[in-house]
Amino acid sequence: VVIYAGEVTDCDSLIILYNDLGQEIEFIDDANGTLNSEIVAVWNPGTYLLAVRQYSDGYQGIIRIGTVRYVPAE
Repeated sequence: VVIYAGEVTDCDSLIILYNDLGQEIEFIDDANGTLNSEIVAVWNPGTYLLAVRQYSDGYQGIIRIGTVRYVPAE
């Protein structure tokens, strides 16, 4: 899975991913030398909660969220 949170205007996004028990399993702030956030990982099937927000109140812009699901080749 790839989860991406990128700047449209005036953003410093961060991503927090929680498991079904509410435990934080990923926290990503800056990725690839930018203020955008990105998670690239393999997870077991299940229920997850994704939180995306600005890093600080100093940013008030729009964040674009994208996801890509990869299926293993057979």
